[in-house]
Amino acid sequence: MPHPAGAKVNEISAFVLEYGGIVLFSIVSGEQIGLPIPAIPVMLAAVALACMAWSGVCPE
Repeated sequence: MPHPAGAKVNEISAFVLEYGGIVLFSIVSGEQIGLPIPAIPVMLAAVALACMAWSGVCPE
């Protein structure tokens, strides 16, 4: 029986790969217009995920 947390991680990974650019753009734009959204941690997470994907660490 697969671990339920592993399935959840796969769902989150699929969502990030599919909609990550749109979510990142929305969060950064929201911060720029004055919404209290912390964009810096989101951008750092996006860079970390991109580096992991580029280096081949991320599973497909």
